Amino acid sequence: MGAFKGKGYDGGYSFVDVGTSTNCVAYPDYGLVYRTAPLTVDKTAFELIWLVDGDAVEGRDYQLDRLLWLWDHTSQEDKKIIELNQAGVNSAFFEPGPYTPMEDDAARYVEWYLDVMRQL
Repeated sequence: MGAFKGKGYDGGYSFVDVGTSTNCVAYPDYGLVYRTAPLTVDKTAFELIWLVDGDAVEGRDYQLDRLLWLWDHTSQEDKKIIELNQAGVNSAFFEPGPYTPMEDDAARYVEWYLDVMRQL
């Protein structure tokens, strides 16, 4: 989109965190916003919003099933992993351990959430 419109995919993309619960991914031909919102101690709402050029016409400029495929499959796989993790946390045998370096976002989110809960 923008200056990249019509030039094809060059392998680049942008990723932006917006606060602790919203992320955006932008490719030359579409964008994606995904947002999580805790509902209860063990339930979270997850929303995906796809963005295409304002002049784009479905069926001509993009195929909806091809646009949705990657992130739909990725989200379903993530959901399964998260559900299995939650089952482990719910176990009477669960003992929390340290976060790995690749879990920095999760650690930041937990700290933010606990700070908010302490203020209530």
